[in-house]
Amino acid sequence: QRTNTAVTVLVMVLLSSLSTTILLLPPLLFFSATSDGFLTNNNYNKRVTTTMSRPPRRLTIDKRLAAEGEALPVPPGMDGVHVGVPFDSTALYEMEQLYVSNVYVMANKSSKPMVEHFVKTLKEMGFLAAPLNCDVSMGGAEDGLLKACNEAAEVKADCVLTIGGGAVQDAGKLVRLWLSAADGEKATVKGIQAAQNRDPMPPLPPQICCPNSFAMAELTHVAGLVTKDNVKSGAAHPSMMPTVVIFDTDLSRGLPDWVKFGTALRGVEHAIGAICHPKATDDIRARALQGLELVNKGLKGMVQNPDSEEAQVNCYLGGWMAIRALNTGCYPSIAHFIQNQYSARFNVHQGA
Repeated sequence: QRTNTAVTVLVMVLLSSLSTTILLLPPLLFFSATSDGFLTNNNYNKRVTTTMSRPPRRLTIDKRLAAEGEALPVPPGMDGVHVGVPFDSTALYEMEQLYVSNVYVMANKSSKPMVEHFVKTLKEMGFLAAPLNCDVSMGGAEDGLLKACNEAAEVKADCVLTIGGGAVQDAGKLVRLWLSAADGEKATVKGIQAAQNRDPMPPLPPQICCPNSFAMAELTHVAGLVTKDNVKSGAAHPSMMPTVVIFDTDLSRGLPDWVKFGTALRGVEHAIGAICHPKATDDIRARALQGLELVNKGLKGMVQNPDSEEAQVNCYLGGWMAIRALNTGCYPSIAHFIQNQYSARFNVHQGA
């Protein structure tokens, strides 16, 4: 019965997408070559000194909340993913594992009240590179992004900690890219994009991502931004894959429904995009369907209780399965082309 329902949903999506596809040609070229295909980021090995070995890959999922996570691999190029655990103590542990001590912290404005105490702790420990940055707006607008790039470069940050939604997570990737390229000059969009084309790519500082919703930007090596002309742009490179992800459900408490449910629906979009893609294999479709089932379970749970830990973890794990299926040779989906048209122009998030 579940298979029949899934097939019906897929047929409806495919039919409704045909007319939209015609309107969207030619698509944004930037997003056409960003599939990671399970590429591995080896640059971190070069970044640490010869006396420091790379920590083993780590996966932590609170057993109270989910058992499905045992089958989930840590994404390629990433050191650890932690789900359903406190972000502050886990972030401090990861900083120790990564041998960093000058951390640049970025958060969206809605997360600021929940992270100020932790930022104060970092300052008292001597780990805070600069005051908390909350200038990255929805979609990663150019002005806020460039300000963050310049601040991080000025203080010579050796790690970027991002707390919030997809725009902040993507901005953190671009800040890291700029940190590896900055040589005293001010950041520009052209300069950031030029940095993605270096070969060989120099080591990037690590990034610790603490998402507060379900857009899944933190599980890819693609980073979007919005230019001053309201055009969606960005950069992509396997080295831009974040180093560690920590999903703490406390960070999403109190978020409005349009954020919580809008971003959770991205899991549905990613799963269907993977299943319908002409390059999808049986294995990709199976993982995407498994993710779709978990997202469905999580959405129903959040309808009953928007702050349910179990429901949010189900949405996150399902979204994880879906985005990894999509990014295994099937990125981008048709939905990304649609969203890139309206999100930048009308200043709305891509789950709207």
